[in-house]
Amino acid sequence: MFLFLEYNTVGFVRSLDADIQDHWIKAIAELSGMTPRKTRTTIEAAAGQYQLRNLFSTAPWDGPVQYIVLPALAKLSVTDVKECELENAVAQALGLAEPQVRARLRRAHGRTLLKNALDREFSRAYESNPSFLARIDEDDDSVSEPGGSGTVLRSFIAERGEATSSLATGIDAPQAKVGDSLNGGWVISKLLGEGGFGTVCEVTHRTTGTKAVAKLPRGDALVALEESVTRLKQEAEHLSQVAIEGVVKTRGNFEDPRFGWFLLLEHAGVSFAEQFRGHQLRPEHALALIIKCATIVDALHHSNKVHGDISPHNFCVDTNWNVTLIDLGIAMNLNAAEHREGTRVGTSAAHGGHRVYSAPEVLRGGLVTTKTDIYSLALVFAALLTGEYDKHERLFEATSGPFGGALGRALDINSRNRFYSCSEFIAALRFSSF
Repeated sequence: MFLFLEYNTVGFVRSLDADIQDHWIKAIAELSGMTPRKTRTTIEAAAGQYQLRNLFSTAPWDGPVQYIVLPALAKLSVTDVKECELENAVAQALGLAEPQVRARLRRAHGRTLLKNALDREFSRAYESNPSFLARIDEDDDSVSEPGGSGTVLRSFIAERGEATSSLATGIDAPQAKVGDSLNGGWVISKLLGEGGFGTVCEVTHRTTGTKAVAKLPRGDALVALEESVTRLKQEAEHLSQVAIEGVVKTRGNFEDPRFGWFLLLEHAGVSFAEQFRGHQLRPEHALALIIKCATIVDALHHSNKVHGDISPHNFCVDTNWNVTLIDLGIAMNLNAAEHREGTRVGTSAAHGGHRVYSAPEVLRGGLVTTKTDIYSLALVFAALLTGEYDKHERLFEATSGPFGGALGRALDINSRNRFYSCSEFIAALRFSSF
């Protein structure tokens, strides 16, 4: 069974950016024997949690579909592949071992297209299947030669007209490692992860032993060091404008001679994704946690901000079960005169967040409102109930449980049909629990 077809839902296909969605529609149409137009109409009319293999039951899902699927996979970003767990699908399509795919993608930037991250492998696919080569070449954004068109970096520099300096490309930006010292008396004790615009580290103060979190600027082929610093400063500005219990607090910012400007945050504990992955919480425990989360998000909305990246990775819990919302890196201000009416999402929000939990309008680069956060909050609750943190299919199973009515409304593809506020969503969940 080809993983991307087995796993994905109607809602996932709808959430894709328009150009990527077109490739998937064509792949499904070719498999099912329908026209692309009929395929699109069928998907638009179906419930979001419906599996593709059930909706298009006449399609030969078990057949050798590599060369139909590869044009769709080619247009996905490395982040798409990782967060939707499509490494196995990519491996099957290209005739590789899954660990080999994972190793290659670890070295690629998240916004690199898959066809560029695995240029040699796609070249071999071109050579072994001329019809596939012709299909890929129909796309203006694809390479035109079997050997590929060179690196993403060259294209990036050509588009920007920038010199190949380390500051412009970020290639020579310092890589943080455990034991590195930072200005202010801090020492990196643990690497926590890497976001779209920053490297996140647990740090310990050399004198007091106090633990905190440092967000260091990063730079690579697609994110200039300058841009990374700008984004971190924007996050610091958002945090300085809110004084909400449950939103992470800053400990200031520092200028380090090696890493440059960095942001220091209070240590909020362990993320939901790390703490609860693989564990189905009792409904009453999951409800208690999501009420805490919704209360924090509701207060953020009343401060005229939308988070834009609500996920189990951005809620933390400490040893006393206090919940903290972190990472306002792609947060946005809502117009005071048009509160809850929304704002146009930028490139960072469309591509920098945790896509599994992103509302359809975020993925499409559309209008973002407070209801966008409510959609993501509903998926966080579904993760707590199911113990599944990465797959749409499992998350949407929660809509068939006792909280199905409330979750179904919060996860409506049309944001206008969702709850007006987080508190309204929680009231519906409370009612469902009786």
